[in-house]
Amino acid sequence: MLALTWGGATWTEVIIAAGALLTGIGLVITAVQVRDSRRARTVEIVRLLAERWDSDELVKARRLIARQPSFQGLKDSVKDASVQFSKDYYCYTGYLNFFEQVGASFNNDRSALVVVHDLLGSAIIDSWVVWDEVLSFVWPDQPTVGENFRQLADHIEKLRHPVPTWWDRFLTFMGPEA
Repeated sequence: MLALTWGGATWTEVIIAAGALLTGIGLVITAVQVRDSRRARTVEIVRLLAERWDSDELVKARRLIARQPSFQGLKDSVKDASVQFSKDYYCYTGYLNFFEQVGASFNNDRSALVVVHDLLGSAIIDSWVVWDEVLSFVWPDQPTVGENFRQLADHIEKLRHPVPTWWDRFLTFMGPEA
């Protein structure tokens, strides 16, 4: 049988090589599109978080919380507001809901969590330290209140103190000359 060749390769090999080349080019184009999509999403996350954090509702809530003379004063104030359903109650729950919404939206998205950490990391951790106890004091019979907030704080804390990978431990074991 007569085999067609081109520069020592059969036509089948040439077609397979061309297909592999086109596949590689397609993968590069896809990777660039994914990167651009992630950048656009990051910009949108930053815009939405900054807009919401600086909203009148959250600024009012942050001021209300900062006005409390002590941690116990905050717990009592939130408890009283929840019993009376006062305007302050809606400020407190709006503040809590902000962190709940951020947690629900981004807890399973590492790249988004990195952005959230960069923007609000300290505020999330500091707020969770306070609200962890406030939640159990004000709503003791509702253990799931604040669950997304707790998970968000846990994820942010892990980003701050990452667990070394096996490769990091291996390089540490091998020493500085590795």
